[in-house]
Amino acid sequence: MIPDITLHYNLFGWESLCFICALIGFFIALLVHMASEAMGLPNLKMWAKSEYMQVAASFLIILLAIGMANVGMKIGADMATEIAKASNNAVLANASANVSNADDPVKIAKSYLINGPLTCEVHLYELVRAINRAIEGLNSLSINLSNVEGVGLGFFYAGKVSATHYAAQSIAYLSIFHYIQYHLLDFSQYVMLQIFLPIGIILRTFAPTRGAGGLMIAFALGFAFIFPISYLFILAIMPQNSLTCGDKFVAQANAASPQAAYANEFLSDDPCANNAGSTVMKMMKSEGDAGEQSEIMQILSLLNQMYLQAIFYPMVCLILTFTFVRQTSSLFGTDLAEIGRGLIKII
Repeated sequence: MIPDITLHYNLFGWESLCFICALIGFFIALLVHMASEAMGLPNLKMWAKSEYMQVAASFLIILLAIGMANVGMKIGADMATEIAKASNNAVLANASANVSNADDPVKIAKSYLINGPLTCEVHLYELVRAINRAIEGLNSLSINLSNVEGVGLGFFYAGKVSATHYAAQSIAYLSIFHYIQYHLLDFSQYVMLQIFLPIGIILRTFAPTRGAGGLMIAFALGFAFIFPISYLFILAIMPQNSLTCGDKFVAQANAASPQAAYANEFLSDDPCANNAGSTVMKMMKSEGDAGEQSEIMQILSLLNQMYLQAIFYPMVCLILTFTFVRQTSSLFGTDLAEIGRGLIKII
């Protein structure tokens, strides 16, 4: 399918602001040129002519950013959507199917985070809390057998309680990581082209700040385009845990009273479990059952997979983004080696 490459220009958007910043540089160079002609200063005249080339480069950078925002982002979104459909990544495909998200990798990735990992973590936390509520109290109980020695139920439930505590803490950390990714995408969507790029254009106007301006432009373009597109592609290509989170955990977490099933499980099918001995026997039997224990293990296994998505995926995208910034900043007039030496001197 050939994508629509129509350029959509916003008269009152970041595009106009960037053009105004570039025109400011043009008028400064023009005034210097006029002054050099009036006062007969050939060196100043040569400097003004060289600044015209810098202004032309600024306009080309702005056109590149507009083209990436209108064409590159749409092509990236379309390709990632097709990959998601081919790999049966339903959550990402559904996020792309939204008309308001279709052409914007940032919106698609944000919709995926909300409807995929973050929703999954909410359901998992509810389920872990239900399991823990059923066994937390039992873990602290003890039973006195014939007034000889107390038998603590923690012997049977300590491992499960520790597992639920670990799972709850892991889910909290995962939610924090995913919300950081969400707000980093927000930052790239609403700050890079609207603030960082115009400031970079202005700084490129003046020779002493040209290096800083080139670095800011590279930073703005990297986080506005490279980071969201690479993030969307890695979501579409890498294995997904949205399918494994799916119906089972969601249905259990949405049950009317999921903790009741666990709280009454060891008593519901044994009418004789009304004394200390039979209760302990029931505990020993339940310890070997696959149901509750395997469910906790399934949750922990899923959380291990989700750590990959929460930490490794954005790390790869940041590496690609900073590589782009490093390689293109020199193209925009930045001497990173000189900046590095300056930072070392400051330190």
